[in-house]
Amino acid sequence: MGVTIDGSQGLDTDNTELTLEVGDSEKARIDSSGNLLVGKTSSNIATVGHEINGGGGYASHTRSGNTCLFLNRTTSDGDIAVFRKDGTTVGSIGIESTGFYVDGEAGHSGLKFRGFDVIPRDNGADIDAGVNLGGTGVRFQDLYLSGGAYLGGTGSANYLDDYEEGTWTPTMYGIGTGTSSGWGRYTKIGNIVHIEGKINVNSATGTSVLYMTGFPFNGNENSDSQSRPSFTPEGDWAGLNSSYDRVMWRMNGSEATGINGTSSSSYLNANELSSTFDFNFSLTYRTS
Repeated sequence: MGVTIDGSQGLDTDNTELTLEVGDSEKARIDSSGNLLVGKTSSNIATVGHEINGGGGYASHTRSGNTCLFLNRTTSDGDIAVFRKDGTTVGSIGIESTGFYVDGEAGHSGLKFRGFDVIPRDNGADIDAGVNLGGTGVRFQDLYLSGGAYLGGTGSANYLDDYEEGTWTPTMYGIGTGTSSGWGRYTKIGNIVHIEGKINVNSATGTSVLYMTGFPFNGNENSDSQSRPSFTPEGDWAGLNSSYDRVMWRMNGSEATGINGTSSSSYLNANELSSTFDFNFSLTYRTS
């Protein structure tokens, strides 16, 4: 029969189990293995209820469809839970006025969740520029950002909010009745665009100024005076028009004024090339 404690019968024992009943309903027991069970009658973590396991030295709490453990600190900020190994603290979870934190042991990093920020910590305190994300041989895989990243500093000049790679199709004009086909690739980092590609021209005729269009991004109309990109084959960059998305070039001509220059004779004409030719190019320019 075991040992039963209730309001009317008192305490009896046969040295097997101790049960606590209220109103003929069992509320807790200590089983023959020395485990304290509350809300259940057998030692099993899958069963709803609470257990302090005397032989194993652990506690388990099981609840169906709701919170299993509440920890409540009153009056002051600080640690809410402290974790130890062989008596030495190895981590803690707590609250400060500026946010909820998870700290490692001394000399180990942690995190604070402050408003809409996740803050690095070390030795139980916030730290600037001292915690890495990942490491050699233990990298994260992909990083998904809806905004940008500050690299090497926190100023506006350090803010990178765009990186893109892709393909585009260059087209050559000013070749008279000839035709052209081509391919191109681009890499865009911030407002700097690097393009490369090839145009195949068939049956070029006429004396029109040659130019190429189809750039993946419009250029800064004034970037002629800010940077000096170059083409291959040999030739100077004449201008990049932000409105019409075109580039023109010349060979052995004096530098022209503005985007379209002062004289078409300064530029490379179709009749200066063979009727069929391939034009390989690369160019780095600044977008507007």
